[in-house]
Amino acid sequence: MAQGAVPTTKNDKVKVNANDTADFLDQKIVSSDGSITITTSSCNCSLDLSATPGGITEQWIKATISYTDFNSAAATVDFTPTEFTNLDAGFMLVAWKIKHSTAWTGGTSSNTKLALGWGNLINSNLSVFSAPTNTYGQIGSPIPSGTVIPNHASDSSVKLRLTTTGDTCDNLTAGVADVWIKIAILT
Repeated sequence: MAQGAVPTTKNDKVKVNANDTADFLDQKIVSSDGSITITTSSCNCSLDLSATPGGITEQWIKATISYTDFNSAAATVDFTPTEFTNLDAGFMLVAWKIKHSTAWTGGTSSNTKLALGWGNLINSNLSVFSAPTNTYGQIGSPIPSGTVIPNHASDSSVKLRLTTTGDTCDNLTAGVADVWIKIAILT
């Protein structure tokens, strides 16, 4: 069977991880690290993919933000996108990416920086004042040690902080950025 092909019959051989030996679909297959078990249904027409208890669920979440989200007469303004609100209790922020598509300008601002976090900010301020390019942005992983973790007992949110130099955020006239966060939920 070609790599990436979906098994369709019990005679197809499948692997769970790259290190595993391919086996027939009509048998129970367990990954070499024990994290995933594959068994066929009684009719041999579907797969049951079951992770062992105590696993991790990971997902990327994207938010697109604009200068209007920070419309306040202050030089530093926090904003929490809806997409980053009420994330599961005890989540871990695994990675992030920030990429602006329109420079953040307006008024007498001589620089505009965007940061990400909760409680403590976890990334250095990214200048979104400069002209956007396809190769300029910020990525980050892992989180520095000593950072305050999200609440382990209740939902938490990830905020964005915009800081302008030489003016207030309500005088900005342009600015758009995409922000991606990868979270892991411990189960």
